[in-house]
Amino acid sequence: MACEVERKYLHVNFAELRSHLQKQAAVCLGRHFERNVVYETDPPSFCQQKKLLRLRSCFWAERTPQYVLTFKAPAAQAEALQGFKVRREDEVFVSSAESMGAILEGQGFVPWACYEKVRETWQVSAVSVVLDVLPFGRFVELEGDAVAIDALALTLDLAEAEQSTQSYAALYRDWLQAMGKSWQASFMFSEQERKAWTERLGIYDLPELPRLCSPSLESCLQGAAGV
Repeated sequence: MACEVERKYLHVNFAELRSHLQKQAAVCLGRHFERNVVYETDPPSFCQQKKLLRLRSCFWAERTPQYVLTFKAPAAQAEALQGFKVRREDEVFVSSAESMGAILEGQGFVPWACYEKVRETWQVSAVSVVLDVLPFGRFVELEGDAVAIDALALTLDLAEAEQSTQSYAALYRDWLQAMGKSWQASFMFSEQERKAWTERLGIYDLPELPRLCSPSLESCLQGAAGV
């Protein structure tokens, strides 16, 4: 059982951050298009327990797609690490998103939400730095040891940036409220945005969007499961 420790930074200038990363001899691991399908029980129970079951598909140009099944749950270390998002995280790579999805549905899980992002990953020693573009904003995540995250944030001039320990689902909920929009479980690019990003990344064989079974999950908003 692994433990995920991370912190998000909001309203960061990506160009300036890349410059700081290069000065730190950070290694850029590339950029990819990402699609995530969140599975729930029927009736839903994971969100109320602050659990997450997610099937992630990552797409690169001229590279085999990567599929990862992830389970997240509350972690005992969370109380001791204030100011960080701390979650139990167990992951396994799978060879086919379609087959894994069929297995999950065969076990009674339902695909109830989907979210997309464009992710650019850098590595600085043991800390992962990701620059995420989502349909509702741009965010930076630092993941690794808590002390190392704090030290690197100072080096990258992130210490004064707005910080968050919320999941993307919770940040999306807040954005919808601020924009006066009704709640939605999924956050995906528009067809035009998706086409622009995939062409920019050199990806031309993106699968069709998944078919979701989305009941009314207002109770999940209270749980804000860790997307």
